[in-house]
Amino acid sequence: MSRFTQRSGFLALGAAGLSVVAAPADMLVGGPSQAGHQTAAASNAPAAAGGLDRIVGTVGPGFTISVSPRRVQPGTYRLVVRDRSSMHNWHIRGSGVNKQTGIPFQGTRRFTIEVDAGRYRINCDVHPTSMRTSLRVAR
Repeated sequence: MSRFTQRSGFLALGAAGLSVVAAPADMLVGGPSQAGHQTAAASNAPAAAGGLDRIVGTVGPGFTISVSPRRVQPGTYRLVVRDRSSMHNWHIRGSGVNKQTGIPFQGTRRFTIEVDAGRYRINCDVHPTSMRTSLRVAR
């Protein structure tokens, strides 16, 4: 048996412990994806709102930091950062990009970023030498 609930413009469907949440169309952001910038790794991730391919960053719990995929082609992406620690942040820097979560923020942040060919450094600002990774952008 299913149960439908509508609150603040969101529709939630609960059945046998499964929850699905859908946002109304006017709350979706993004734009058309640039043709030809998808990599094999990026094509496995679902497209974000507006049809942009996703880059997912995660920090915590503990002393972990990551980005997936690690390699993409130049273009516009939806960056989704999952910050799971109040003592760390997730910070990406590179050609025209400087986005970060805060400390003690915990939760999910979403950004739209445009990346050019090159290396983008990702680290925790509190532990920059021990918590770091990178995103490679190449054609």
